[in-house]
Amino acid sequence: MRQYTLLAALFFALTVSVTAQDKPASDCHVRVLVVKHDWEDGSKKAYGLMSENQVNWWRDNPKKFPGVCLVAEKPADYVIAWTETFTTVAYTANVPVTTAHSGTVTTSDGRTLTYSGTSTTSQPRQQE
Repeated sequence: MRQYTLLAALFFALTVSVTAQDKPASDCHVRVLVVKHDWEDGSKKAYGLMSENQVNWWRDNPKKFPGVCLVAEKPADYVIAWTETFTTVAYTANVPVTTAHSGTVTTSDGRTLTYSGTSTTSQPRQQE
């Protein structure tokens, strides 16, 4: 729970810095409100909260959309609602395994021969 609170505070700080734009209200032709919904409980909402990727995209692209302003509260012309979840799935993958071989062999007539080489096989390996 403590990590979640710290993460939420970090996102809020990033969001505040992005939404605090230097545009006067008259330059905002389209107001966009970003709302994050809780994956488990859709009634829980965080207004103005963006993911790190969303913040980075907005920082790199505001000049492409000069009349668009992010707002932290209503009223807004558009709402971008988003949520996220993470799931770990275990699976088995066939992984190539290469083994080096070398040694000596004695023939039936008493000669000693050496050999070396590699072999590759496919072995299942549990992944996450």
